[in-house]
Amino acid sequence: MNWEELAGRVAYLERENRNLRRWLVATGLAVCATILLGQATAATTTPQVLEARRFVLKDDQGRERAVLGLGADGSARLTFFPQDGSKGTSIAEKSGAVPVR
Repeated sequence: MNWEELAGRVAYLERENRNLRRWLVATGLAVCATILLGQATAATTTPQVLEARRFVLKDDQGRERAVLGLGADGSARLTFFPQDGSKGTSIAEKSGAVPVR
């Protein structure tokens, strides 16, 4: 084997190595993009059940306008507040009452 053959084989191997690295980088980027898009899709799905102890509706200024939660006695309560922030109207569950259907 002479030097020209050896130089040709080295050039071929270097070219193949560059091509392999390009394919590996492209495949890695495709896998990362797929994972990120999968996470973004999962984050936008609507949950079937939403649970919390208290739900607060606030206006653009950050003031509470309505609250759905439990009262101090453990009864369910929905409270609405006027724009000035004063105490508003409240609807609460009463123990022993007949439910409206």
